[in-house]
Amino acid sequence: MATVTCPHCGAANRKSLIITTCQNCGGSLEGAQPAPEGAVPPPAPPAIPSDLGKAPEETTEAPLPPPPPAPAAPVAPTPVLPAPAAPPLPAPPRVSAGPPMPRPPGQQAGATTACCVWAVVAVLVAIGLAVFGVVVFLWGGAVGMAFAIAAVAGVIGLGVGIAALRKHIATGYYDVTVDAVPSVGLGDAAAWGVTVRARRALTVGTIRLTLRCQEHAISRGGTSDSHYRQTLHEQHLEIAGKPMQPGEEVAFRVPFTIPAGAIPSHRSKNNFIEWQVEFHAPVPGVCPDIKQKAELWVAPTVSGAVSKGLPDDPTVASDWMHPNRLQGGLARLGEAWGSLQSQDGAVVGQTPAMPVGAAHNLDLWVQTDQEIACRGVWVWVGCRIHGSGTDEEIPLIAEHLIHEGAVQPGAPVGCQLPVAIPTHGPVSFVGRYVKLEWVARVRFDIPMWFDKRMHVPFIVTPRRVPEPGRG
Repeated sequence: MATVTCPHCGAANRKSLIITTCQNCGGSLEGAQPAPEGAVPPPAPPAIPSDLGKAPEETTEAPLPPPPPAPAAPVAPTPVLPAPAAPPLPAPPRVSAGPPMPRPPGQQAGATTACCVWAVVAVLVAIGLAVFGVVVFLWGGAVGMAFAIAAVAGVIGLGVGIAALRKHIATGYYDVTVDAVPSVGLGDAAAWGVTVRARRALTVGTIRLTLRCQEHAISRGGTSDSHYRQTLHEQHLEIAGKPMQPGEEVAFRVPFTIPAGAIPSHRSKNNFIEWQVEFHAPVPGVCPDIKQKAELWVAPTVSGAVSKGLPDDPTVASDWMHPNRLQGGLARLGEAWGSLQSQDGAVVGQTPAMPVGAAHNLDLWVQTDQEIACRGVWVWVGCRIHGSGTDEEIPLIAEHLIHEGAVQPGAPVGCQLPVAIPTHGPVSFVGRYVKLEWVARVRFDIPMWFDKRMHVPFIVTPRRVPEPGRG
């Protein structure tokens, strides 16, 4: 093996086109002379650790770049160990193949269209098999039932497959991040939407946001439930879309305003006032449209100047009331009638009114023109939830006795009721399927017969809060 002699230290090094520095001193091998064949190479000085045999001031520092070649001074041969072998060369880095390249748009569209066509054909075939199975079953035979069951299962499976296919296609075109649902009250303005990050070039069409409020009642049955829904408010809002390039990220947010005269949210076991927003952004081509839906919670508050309220209770939202929505006035039961009077709150007509979160003392009076032969009079205060759904109650004051014995004509029976409305309501509301009525329920305990009940109403409204800067 050919070797060369280092011009600096005289150590022998293996001749190589890759390694150009001395393995012993680190000097450059440029201009080094080849060692004669058969001759014993001059020994190199032994390697000495840097922290042994030297004074602190002679501690070697990090090696500097080698100086330019200079005439080598004669070096006396000293016994040295054989030169260490050259370290192996590092292996070249492995190059990852990376993710597969996506299909061109034309091929992707063709493949997607073919999948959709075959899915539709399969669905039609499955429906045909189902009809055939029903006909065979009507003629009598278990084979027909087997065909029908297989066909129905096939239709369900194909529907799930088509939905998964559309989702897979969508992930190849864009990523969607949905905004957090804002907290709003009646009359508040907000915005909601999504942030879209394009993976391919696409065009987002005109964006439509639907704001909807509905009453929802559930009638619970032994084996099934019946649902009743009625839309109370619906509004459609639009903003313009835009073309997007790969890697571009755009936030599409649609502003909306909750009407000040609407009904705030309510949620109980069987009766609901539901608010929701639906986002729809069309994407032309085979890519599925961007669709999102979210539930809103509309608090029972109304933004506006408190001076618009009633003089004796400015926080009551008097202009929120509608004659066809709220029920008030006197309650009658045969020859008896009852009423509530407020000593420290607002009164609408003959009915006390108070906002959510308020606490007032209400005076209850019950009178009759004829004697009511009863063992006593009991009173319960709370919200009576009824309508097409299963009835519910929200108690405020538990039922308690306010009078013992019969009620005589001309002798009113009364008591004072400390009423504190929860901050979340609900507010008074009379809809088609859901009715939220705050009442003082008077029960006459009739011996050996059905008890008589009378509901004396009072009104609960949203609380009016000042607008910023208006006080």
